[in-house]
Amino acid sequence: MFCKAHGGGKRCQADGCSKSAIGSTMLCIAHGGGTRCQADGCSKSAIGSTLFCKAHGGGKRCKADGCSKSAQGSAMFCVAHGGGKRCQADGCSKSAQGSTMFCVAHGGGKRCQADGCSKSAQGSTMLCIAHGGGKRCQADGCSKSAIGSTLFCKAHGGGKRCKADGCSKSAQGSAMFCVAHGGGKRCQADGCSTSAHGGTMFCKAHGGGKRCQADGCSKSAIGSTMLCIAHGGGTRCQADGCSKLAQRSTIFCVAHGGGKRCQADGCSKSAIGSTMSCIAHGGGKRCKADGCSKSAIGSTLFCKAHGGGKRCQADGCSKSAIGSTMSCIAHCGGKHCQADGCSKSAIGSTMFCKAHGGGKRCQADGCSKSARSSTMFCVAHGGGKRCQADGCSKSPIGSTLYCIAHGGGKHCQADGCSKSAQGSTLFCVAHGGGKRCQVDGCSTSARNGTMFCVAHGGGKRCKADGCSTSAQGSTMFCIAHGGGKRCQADGCSKSPIGSTLFCIAHSGGKHCQADGCSKSAQGSTLFCVAHGGGKRCQADGCSKSAQGSTLFCKATRRREALQG
Repeated sequence: MFCKAHGGGKRCQADGCSKSAIGSTMLCIAHGGGTRCQADGCSKSAIGSTLFCKAHGGGKRCKADGCSKSAQGSAMFCVAHGGGKRCQADGCSKSAQGSTMFCVAHGGGKRCQADGCSKSAQGSTMLCIAHGGGKRCQADGCSKSAIGSTLFCKAHGGGKRCKADGCSKSAQGSAMFCVAHGGGKRCQADGCSTSAHGGTMFCKAHGGGKRCQADGCSKSAIGSTMLCIAHGGGTRCQADGCSKLAQRSTIFCVAHGGGKRCQADGCSKSAIGSTMSCIAHGGGKRCKADGCSKSAIGSTLFCKAHGGGKRCQADGCSKSAIGSTMSCIAHCGGKHCQADGCSKSAIGSTMFCKAHGGGKRCQADGCSKSARSSTMFCVAHGGGKRCQADGCSKSPIGSTLYCIAHGGGKHCQADGCSKSAQGSTLFCVAHGGGKRCQVDGCSTSARNGTMFCVAHGGGKRCKADGCSTSAQGSTMFCIAHGGGKRCQADGCSKSPIGSTLFCIAHSGGKHCQADGCSKSAQGSTLFCVAHGGGKRCQADGCSKSAQGSTLFCKATRRREALQG
């Protein structure tokens, strides 16, 4: 005496099931009752008077030309061609979900049961994706949503894959390619082929995607926030006192361990790009120049040395442009020192050059010099690289691992010479390297930051009134006016000799190597005059000392004067 809905008719005979039995069978559809799809290996229910399920062509088909999808409800069309129930929200033509009268966007279908959440529940679950609903990725330890009909998330190979040879990235939209190979929507700006962002028709550079809501700002909003990075958008680093952007799926910035880390043993630096290594261990793009393994710069395929990165726009200049400017340092690119009258480059995150206090400063008490490399100290206090020779603490020269004394830096190219090459030249001072005096006919080395040798006024000059002699060492005076080092003997103010701390009278300088002799060795020799040191007279058969700047002894010069 009852209808099916109230228990009438045949009931399914499966244990614990009270649903209606279908057709001549004694079971409901869920337990195998009714007509089954005749497609090989398919056990789904056949639809209507057909012998197949929807997936295999059973039931009503859409009447739109060329469409073979299932017709929905009492209509003769599929959802895409207007079939089935439509959303009742004003101006909306999307499909109504489930037993509701609205589409998902307007509240139709099942809703997530998590407290305070109004998103759509996924699949057979009662929760949205964010609260664990829908299929989950089957990769060990992964709780992300599985994509499409696959069992994995995008990161573990789920969803459609790009069809480009050798590419395993996700295919975008209805295309069969990833963004890099042309998949997904493209920007509609003339001549632009970049991907369009969000629900817009343009890329970020042409105004697509979400925009920052800060007054007067038109930059892109980051993530789920409504602000750009500069105005606080995106996830922030969770380290105490840090407001930098958190990297990727982590909650920390790069400096505090966020983002991917280099996989090389013992390395904790950031992995670059899509690689698993830092730059030092081969990560990131590499320069395409033959035999070069340096990092490619920006969107180019080459390192700076081979023309990669931005180039200076000054006529005839091919150097790298600095920062956000279009010029190299020499052509005023990059930040400049804010000290009055100074045009040098500002160092690091400071607003001043090294000379005006910019860059890192030495942490030694009372020291204001620049800290070297990644250390916190200046060279004098142990900062920067150190010479690798055993027991040596001097600074290495250039890109070498040794100081000058242990063979570091460039060396003179003259045959048999091992002295240091000067400046940008390939020779030592003795073989013509370094800057030369600009006075006509003079080939002596120019001194310090001047263009002249000492004899022609180059180098530092003594500050004593009326004195033009060279200032000695780090002092501002010549030897006669107290400049340079002084003899360390008590009460002595004479100049020390050579690398010693004493004057000649107090045993400074080199001494004669003859047994029992303590006199000064002469010139580049190891002996005093009495023991054959210094210059010798060039007259045949004479071994006396040559006098002054001449090549002869007094006796020879006197004899020549009498004969002349």
